[in-house]
Amino acid sequence: MQRHRCERDQNDCLLPRTVVVSHRTDNRLRVALVHVMSTTTDRTLSPVRGAVYVPARAFNAYQFWEAYDPDETERDFRLAAKLNRDALRLFLSYEYWFDAPEAMERRVDNLFSTAEKEGIRVLPILFESAGEDPTRERCQDQDPHTACAVRSPSHDIINDESRWSGRGDGGASGSDGDGIFSEAKQALGLGGGSQHTEEGRDADDRFGRRPGGPREYVEWFVDRYGDDDALLALEIMNEPGDWGQRLKFARRMLRVADEHRNDLPLTMGCKGLRYNTLYDGPELDVFQFHLNLPPTARKMQERMQKAREFADEHDKPVWLTEWQRTREEPPDKFLPNYASLAETIRDGPVDGDFFWSLMLKPAYLPDQREKGRINGVFHRNGSVYSVSDAQALAGDGSLDIDERQQQPSWLPADLTRAETE
Repeated sequence: MQRHRCERDQNDCLLPRTVVVSHRTDNRLRVALVHVMSTTTDRTLSPVRGAVYVPARAFNAYQFWEAYDPDETERDFRLAAKLNRDALRLFLSYEYWFDAPEAMERRVDNLFSTAEKEGIRVLPILFESAGEDPTRERCQDQDPHTACAVRSPSHDIINDESRWSGRGDGGASGSDGDGIFSEAKQALGLGGGSQHTEEGRDADDRFGRRPGGPREYVEWFVDRYGDDDALLALEIMNEPGDWGQRLKFARRMLRVADEHRNDLPLTMGCKGLRYNTLYDGPELDVFQFHLNLPPTARKMQERMQKAREFADEHDKPVWLTEWQRTREEPPDKFLPNYASLAETIRDGPVDGDFFWSLMLKPAYLPDQREKGRINGVFHRNGSVYSVSDAQALAGDGSLDIDERQQQPSWLPADLTRAETE
């Protein structure tokens, strides 16, 4: 499939369209008319059954894309389909795009082609608020004891609006050399004449844009992939919260995406429901909320019902885009137990859900990893940590699959609460 978007009249983005979203509330089929500032064809936003996807041995988004493996992607997307999952939420990497834009483009091309072939829709995340600042050492650290999630972009960039764009206009400053990227290059270990990985970076991209700024990164993605059939929606940032400068950054990048899209739904990885209404230029097309570890299944059901009512007030679909298990034991609250929530969520009133995470791996955030938390379903060989979890997620009690209730063999024995070989 050609990944370049077609040319369009710039006035198209001002024409409203209606997306029909159907979901169940109190066992009755409800149809919501969701008005978004976009055009052309509808995208199915309900029902969505998904998972959060980070490759098994990647500890952050940079590592996802630096070590991207087409065979691994195909294998893992097929594993998602075994669980009757039709969507994957995954992180892109501004820092890797900054390092190697041509390699990043080829790899995203491959991922979308694989998704289309395997019947999976993709919910990409452009930016990430969680984790440590993206230094070169942190981006590439693969020691399970010290590796960490990295935020994207860095706090330095978010705090300096002149670095939100690589252009010489709109208040941005700098030159092709050191310019507005000097600090970013130093943070990434790219200063002092060092070379970018793989192909390096041209002075301008194929659209005539200067490289490097978050704005250009958003424009690149929406211009190239915004009309791709495998794209479910685009998430601007994971958990931006309400910190003033980060919120301003998220709003600006949302507006950039809106200016370049046709009918691509835009969303934000809001941890709490109320944060969804902080965006009005444009409004979000899909609301999100996260509830990874509710105390009980009943609390999850109550929160989903509140989410349904909140979203209905705003005529929006709503997705639960992160969940794991109840905090109740057994067997151990730091081990996977998706069966504790899967049926509740499948029968609940939200339009979609994404569990964390498809692949079995140590916790994403270091503080959770220090507690020995491990989450996920599949080992790299296709066996599962828990057959009961896999069956509950698939909604299929007859699913026949190998079980291995041990932590991944490549992890140090002392890292998680799971048994070792």
